[in-house]
Amino acid sequence: MAADAGPHTTLFGLEVTDDAGYTQYRSAMAPILARHGGAFGCDFVVARVLKGPNPRINRVFTLTFPSGANRDRFFADEEYRSVRARWFEPAVGAVEVLAETSPDVARPTRVGINPGNLAKRSKTDAGFRSAPGLRGTEE
Repeated sequence: MAADAGPHTTLFGLEVTDDAGYTQYRSAMAPILARHGGAFGCDFVVARVLKGPNPRINRVFTLTFPSGANRDRFFADEEYRSVRARWFEPAVGAVEVLAETSPDVARPTRVGINPGNLAKRSKTDAGFRSAPGLRGTEE
């Protein structure tokens, strides 16, 4: 299946209600995730949601797998399901899938910008223009 031939990334938003329990979950599921080729990408603790499907989201992260089949095997893994039931379910009030990417969906890119050079360029050079009058803006 060509659509399953490359990495799959999912962006999740959670409402974590028990930080200690969620930390236990992450620790217990990490080796299972690794066995299935999965990894966390970005991981954020959110202070305030300005817009979204759930105003109580306080954790946002990505999970990446080499393929959709790896992802499906991970979520179906009996050991993972046991860890999820013990630690995740009591510690998390809500789960939102905010976005998913797969090999058959083009990644958005900025025309004329080499992502490797963004760190070497100013905000204006990289195409991120600031609004006039804001503190710290470049005119």
